[in-house]
Amino acid sequence: MNNETDTTINQHALSLFSDTSQFPYIPKSLSSYVETCVAKKLSNRLVEAVQGERTKVFKNINRTFQLASDATGLTPDELLRKTDFNERDMSPTRLDSAFAEIRTVNSLKEQGFEGIQLLKAGKQKKADILATFQGIGFAVEVANSIFSADKRVEPFQLRDWLVGRASSDGKTGQLEQTSEETSASHTILVGVIDTFFSVVFNTHNDYCEAAQLAWEELNGKEGFHVAFVTGREATGYGRDDCVYPDLPSNGSHVV
Repeated sequence: MNNETDTTINQHALSLFSDTSQFPYIPKSLSSYVETCVAKKLSNRLVEAVQGERTKVFKNINRTFQLASDATGLTPDELLRKTDFNERDMSPTRLDSAFAEIRTVNSLKEQGFEGIQLLKAGKQKKADILATFQGIGFAVEVANSIFSADKRVEPFQLRDWLVGRASSDGKTGQLEQTSEETSASHTILVGVIDTFFSVVFNTHNDYCEAAQLAWEELNGKEGFHVAFVTGREATGYGRDDCVYPDLPSNGSHVV
């Protein structure tokens, strides 16, 4: 594909991205970010995606932010700011982390959590989200995975990845600190699986087993939970998302 064709595709993608009549929930700051990436010829997974199945990608992004806006009462741009996203920060991992938090908000809302708040980072690190479930306060910390897989990922591999992130980034400490400073008596460490090809080979049971293994490795105690968010649904199971141990007063493993 020549550069002239690339430019045509980029401009078409950008015009769709900023079309507020079709996609009113796509944050303006996200459109500006993509425009800057294209202008600087920077590639990342979002830029690549919007040059592929553009309309499908835009619809999914628009729907994701619509649901999160409804769940939090924030505008799409306010949501992105709460995740500490900065449109001038060209690091692709920063954007991936922002989307992981937004997806976690939607997963929590779908399963009955209320009062969902994204916590903007300050000088002292804390959890990403506060929410309540059946009157019980939860602090939620999100770890995002961007790895791809061409075969099934074993539960112990998912455990090792999440435990490694929790240890290296001090995520369990952030959960405990936020729990002490708020009314959150329960905590959840969430692993967000960020690529379709990583999740298609795994089952709901795989994620449930991985969540239990990670909980045990992290010396799980009462009030601490481990969850996985995939965004995928499987025939016969429903959503692959899972949590261990069960949420209080709830007999299911789904979060």
